[in-house]
Amino acid sequence: MIPKELKDIDQWVSWKQIDTPVGEKKIPIKPDGRPANILSPSDWSPFSRTATDQKGFVFTYDDVYWGVDIDRCLNDNDELSDTSLRIIRTMNSYTEISPSGQGLHIIVKAPKSIGLYRNRGDKEKIEVYKTRRFFTITGMNLPGTTKQIEYRPIELQWLIDNYLPIPKKPVIPGINRKNNNAASEASLAALMSIPKFERLWRGSSIDFGNDMSRGDMSLLRWLTRITKDEDELDKLFRKSDRYREKWDSKRGTTTYGKKTIQKILRT
Repeated sequence: MIPKELKDIDQWVSWKQIDTPVGEKKIPIKPDGRPANILSPSDWSPFSRTATDQKGFVFTYDDVYWGVDIDRCLNDNDELSDTSLRIIRTMNSYTEISPSGQGLHIIVKAPKSIGLYRNRGDKEKIEVYKTRRFFTITGMNLPGTTKQIEYRPIELQWLIDNYLPIPKKPVIPGINRKNNNAASEASLAALMSIPKFERLWRGSSIDFGNDMSRGDMSLLRWLTRITKDEDELDKLFRKSDRYREKWDSKRGTTTYGKKTIQKILRT
């Protein structure tokens, strides 16, 4: 059974599975079957409009939900690995079996202040997501687990500390290390301490009424404090969670990304 609190949030997509050169992949789609951009709220739908048996919930920076993905932890006899059992018992929150029947999804609530992780642990196939990701939702609750989504900040931090590789020093994404530019690194680290910049970097446009284009321009304005070089701005933007297919889409003889950068540099 899918929790009602998730059903009541209009952050749903449908999905389909496709074959790629590196294996099968699940991609988000709109109700009409066209590809969906999970970074764009206009591509999300109410729960009732998504496919009956292929629903996906979009995690965003602005909500309280976190997703824990444990891959290939159920064997052919439906027996769980020791690691997954330990995690399930510790998290003690909504847990369901993934579409493959071999993995688990756990959803918890926790503050954004814990951090933002999209890492794969080296002890098990474990990932934790807060944003820029959707979970395929089956509603196939793991027997013996709660059907409620619980508030688990301490337990989530335990999971991250024990099963995900955390660097001793924060890794600031988007730094131009081409010339080991320490000044750029320090500048970006300073910007990351500003909540509004971090929200933009992580893909949120809540400060602009969820207008993604205005959010793109605002992030670029912040980044011009580091560099006003067009190519370097493009590299920085591509490292942020705002980078998406639209960035490289054609706009006449140029692209949306180049046009937006040039517009910022002219103002």
